[in-house]
Amino acid sequence: MPDPPTAVFAYSDTQAFGVLRAAEELGISVPDELSVIGYDDIEIAEYLHLTTIRQKLFQSGLSGAEVLLREINNPEAPLQEIVLPTELVQRKTTGPHRPKA
Repeated sequence: MPDPPTAVFAYSDTQAFGVLRAAEELGISVPDELSVIGYDDIEIAEYLHLTTIRQKLFQSGLSGAEVLLREINNPEAPLQEIVLPTELVQRKTTGPHRPKA
């Protein structure tokens, strides 16, 4: 691309791993030329040094089940917004953009 992206925020850590592999195959340096961030902080993310957004997956599932059961038991109840905490986990796949010379 004439003006390639300098960062990718993937929907999940698994997708971020695919981005890392594609960057490697294309000879794109991570994080010098491309920063990559995943989402979920699954166990292997730490081993692959992936910068990611950590969410509490168990709490997310529990909250989702509670919302579903409330909806089933009372479909007329007003919608409820639930915001769960997240945390940026900085590892080695993000940094300042340094284009190739």
